[in-house]
Amino acid sequence: MANRPARALGQVSEEILTHLISQVGVGVELTVTIVAKKDEGFSPKTIRDVTENSQTLKFDDGSGFTTD
Repeated sequence: MANRPARALGQVSEEILTHLISQVGVGVELTVTIVAKKDEGFSPKTIRDVTENSQTLKFDDGSGFTTD
């Protein structure tokens, strides 16, 4: 699953979320943690694009790139 994250999220949606959200009166919260590592780091463009998209998708304010 880790090598195909988009497919994995689709499977979670199809196999888990559909059963939950079809129930009356159910509130569902989905938490996703993304960890991406690249030895030489990410380009400024990638950082900017991911940061802007995260904001558009209303990720938590604390989300973003960190250095280890």
